[in-house]
Amino acid sequence: MKEKFESFFEKISPMINKISTNRFLQGLSGGMMATLPITVVGSFALLLVVVPLGPISTFIQNSGLSKVFNTVYTYTMGLLAVYMVFFIAKNLANQYLKNDDGMTAAAIAFLSFLIVTPLGATADEVTAIPTTWLGAQGAFTAIIVASVSVAIYRYCKVHHLTIKMPEGVPPMVSNVFEGIIPFVIVAVLFMGVNYAFSLTSVECLHQAVYTLLQVPMQSLGGSIWAVLFIAFFAQVLWFFGIHGQNVLSPFYNPIWLALDAANLAAYSTGVAGPNIVGNAFYNIFCFGGYQIALCLLLLRARSKQFREFGKLGIGPAIFGIGEPLNFGMPLILNFKFIVPFLTNGVLMLAVAYLAIASGLVPHLNGTTFVFGLPFGIGAFLEGGWKVLALAIVVNIILPYFLWMPWVKMADKEAYQQEQGAHKE
Repeated sequence: MKEKFESFFEKISPMINKISTNRFLQGLSGGMMATLPITVVGSFALLLVVVPLGPISTFIQNSGLSKVFNTVYTYTMGLLAVYMVFFIAKNLANQYLKNDDGMTAAAIAFLSFLIVTPLGATADEVTAIPTTWLGAQGAFTAIIVASVSVAIYRYCKVHHLTIKMPEGVPPMVSNVFEGIIPFVIVAVLFMGVNYAFSLTSVECLHQAVYTLLQVPMQSLGGSIWAVLFIAFFAQVLWFFGIHGQNVLSPFYNPIWLALDAANLAAYSTGVAGPNIVGNAFYNIFCFGGYQIALCLLLLRARSKQFREFGKLGIGPAIFGIGEPLNFGMPLILNFKFIVPFLTNGVLMLAVAYLAIASGLVPHLNGTTFVFGLPFGIGAFLEGGWKVLALAIVVNIILPYFLWMPWVKMADKEAYQQEQGAHKE
């Protein structure tokens, strides 16, 4: 079995390497990651308003700070697609063009996104931009607009379809003129797209993309089967030393980020979120928690070597860092632990999904938090003590018993080897 498994992976590893080094996917992933500080600020601003914190909540409401925090939420999560189109375009330009800071490409994409975004009017007939398509609902349009804008910008740069200034002109001036032709081409293109959709019942590009692409993709990517497949395949990649989340995140991150944003928007109105699956769900119930359980087992081992691994791994594991065990023990390419290593995440997520779907635990609110928080803090922020309790069961208790027989067998073998070495 070991030989067949390794042979199969050798066949597919070139494809995996191509995916992990693909410039488009790297640019997309980098652009999505760049929005993390914004989503963190927006999430915590909302939590300060809606989470009952006793006297603190009373002070926030009575002092008028709730309006300030709501404004912060609106200008962060409410404009998520705007930030996405900017950062994705910038990162794509960085990937495809050397010595390009990406700012011109980002500005072109930003303008294009606004061009395809319909205007509205207030009751006083004041022209305004509705926030409908500026948040999570505009996420896929942001990706498409950024990708097309950068593709045209790149074509113009590579084929010298730009205004070239004399060599003596400062770079800050020549760069401005270089961007004029790409700006005009992209703007005219999306003006045409906007006009074409205005003649149809769909009315705008946003609605078409949302209906035909984003909703079906969110339905597929938000299913239990999708998250279980991603968890399993990520662990397969990890088993061979490849960072599974880095390879797969460009595919699931846009979908799950939009699902989390929808949950957060619902939570801001006092309504339960519509989605179970999302980045928050995956991070809380799959990322790193089982390492704590494994360290607890190792600390009770008879083998001195295993106990040392437990001591070295427990600290990082509390902060969601599993590399000391993955590469130090190692778990990677260790066929003694292949069964729990590959099935651990699937089992954890399946149990968590059933607990939430059955109503035993509330839906997560979709808060974005910084990676590296001590275990349990993120779970509590996502839904209080019930979510925290589920995280303890799923991340520690369940993996403890799943890994126990495999650790015991390996511990027995390691202990016997240590005893034999002492006798010699």
